[in-house]
Amino acid sequence: MNLHKRIDFGQPGGFPLTQNRLADLQTAYTEALLAIIAAGGDIVGPLRLSGMELTTPSPGTTAVSAGYFVYNGNLVRFEGGSVTPGEDDEVAIVISHPAEDLTYNDGVERPVLLRTIATLVAEEPAGMDDTRFPIMLFNPWGRIGWAGGYMMSSPLEGTVLYRKDLFSNVVALKGNVSISNISPATELPAIGFLTFWTLPEGYRPEEDAYFVGHFIDPASGGNYPRNSMDYLRHFTCRLTTAGEVQVEFINDDGAFPAGYSVTFNARLNLG
Repeated sequence: MNLHKRIDFGQPGGFPLTQNRLADLQTAYTEALLAIIAAGGDIVGPLRLSGMELTTPSPGTTAVSAGYFVYNGNLVRFEGGSVTPGEDDEVAIVISHPAEDLTYNDGVERPVLLRTIATLVAEEPAGMDDTRFPIMLFNPWGRIGWAGGYMMSSPLEGTVLYRKDLFSNVVALKGNVSISNISPATELPAIGFLTFWTLPEGYRPEEDAYFVGHFIDPASGGNYPRNSMDYLRHFTCRLTTAGEVQVEFINDDGAFPAGYSVTFNARLNLG
């Protein structure tokens, strides 16, 4: 592939290598890269390109994996990291431009090896500028896994993804809980909400918010349970003011299949 800027190094006679020629080489790929990125979205950003998955490895802790994003027309390498913010802290991404010196032929050290990197911080809210923005403005999907068992013979596991729309103050939730090896089915707790995930600060409603989880029976090929539980189509779910994502399981009469799932996709007002 030919770039819009290129140099023919095949000519004889001794190429006149200068700093200007090296600058041409650098802009040849940086301009092309930004043009490609712009085809996929706003390069003012922030726009995630790769990596940077947000997770909650433990209650109160926010972690973001390493990756790349674009902000104000600059390609930025995110180093990855985790923070545990205080009650009034904001989780933010801070951009810096470290430089490394090289010693020139005239004996002078000059800061010419330039990088643009970003790190994760937890600090008092400070808005956004050219070098800082809240992680929620970046708006990645957060991800929390869950695996355990309320009873030894009936393990439950699942994942929830969450993302906040700052402009409408709405949180989007999507995920599922899978139940397997229920024997007997009556081991499930009596009617009541079970907590599977807890969302971090900033993703919690002022009042408990309720939504629907759909019953999936793999043996029936979809959203249709079997036998005497044919009336069951949905489970009640809720997001509490403490950030707990809960599903209201019921103690059935033994007609549940040996394994099934509760899946959901909802948008909930936070205030």
